[in-house]
Amino acid sequence: MRPSRKPRSDATHTPAAKSDGKPADAYGQLALWTSANLAGMATEVLKSREPFFRKLIARFGGEPRPHPKPTARQALELLAQAIMGSSKVAIAEVFGPPRSATIDAVLAQNMPTAFWHANTWYYALPRQGTLAIAISFKEGFASRVEFFKTPVGTN
Repeated sequence: MRPSRKPRSDATHTPAAKSDGKPADAYGQLALWTSANLAGMATEVLKSREPFFRKLIARFGGEPRPHPKPTARQALELLAQAIMGSSKVAIAEVFGPPRSATIDAVLAQNMPTAFWHANTWYYALPRQGTLAIAISFKEGFASRVEFFKTPVGTN
């Protein structure tokens, strides 16, 4: 004789109704709605206390001063720091494909996206300017950043 088996429950069934007739999912939505409301109320309370917080900041050191605009040299140093350690993909997303790259000529002729295999990418800064940047890669990540003046075109 075969042992009796319980029928399997269907995993795709709708949530069981609670005793008050509402589906179980409605309680989750209610909890979400309540927490969102409380977060909104907390934000409004903090906004209403803004004058108090401003006075407190003034008493303990004043308003934060805006940072001065970096010089051209400082801006280039910040750019180099941001590039260092970035992947080729990240750099290509920000600057676009390089306008020039150091790569084997045979490979470059046979592949339209050969720059992905290059170890050094070059960009003009700004795009039509006389300042350029060379980004050297090691194992797909920027390992060296150099800035240099490009020769002015002769007619």
